[in-house]
Amino acid sequence: MRKTLYTGINTIEFYEISQSQKTNEFKEKHKKRASSEGKNAELKRFHGLGRAKSYGLISMSKQAK
Repeated sequence: MRKTLYTGINTIEFYEISQSQKTNEFKEKHKKRASSEGKNAELKRFHGLGRAKSYGLISMSKQAK
């Protein structure tokens, strides 16, 4: 029985990304973003901000209010 391991073209790039995600700077940025993602999801899901009713930034700010 043989097992085959396939590696993609971007293997080196994926490794570099995974290493950069282990830094403290990345973890701090991720922590800030993770805290606001829940609120954004709530606004989209329960308060009607998932779909714009009209075009433009002004109309979206009116819809949010």
